[in-house]
Amino acid sequence: MFKSMLHFIYTDTLPKMDDEGDKFTMAKGLVAAAKRYKLDGLKKISEEMLCKSIDLNTVETALLLAEKHHCPTLEAKCMEFPTTETGTLSSANSTRQRAKSTRQTLCRVPALGKVLSVETVPT
Repeated sequence: MFKSMLHFIYTDTLPKMDDEGDKFTMAKGLVAAAKRYKLDGLKKISEEMLCKSIDLNTVETALLLAEKHHCPTLEAKCMEFPTTETGTLSSANSTRQRAKSTRQTLCRVPALGKVLSVETVPT
């Protein structure tokens, strides 16, 4: 993470990465580092990278990250996530378990809101 941040400071670019999972992981860390060290350009590039990586497996994490680090573009992209894919959510049960403390935030994403609203058992 630190190497990537230094690379950005000196080149205004991020290092090349081929694996989408690694890109998402790196971008998550860089958004937090960019906010901490007030590197607005790095935050913007990392936020754009996260926006391109949103899928069923990452939308929940991306939305929580957007809320925590004040990333309006990422938050908007999460809200646009297609609701037609909710039937294929393979991790619906784990999503429900993790969402208990963040239900209001996650229910704002249409695809996740449908899954979370199914749970009626009080905790």
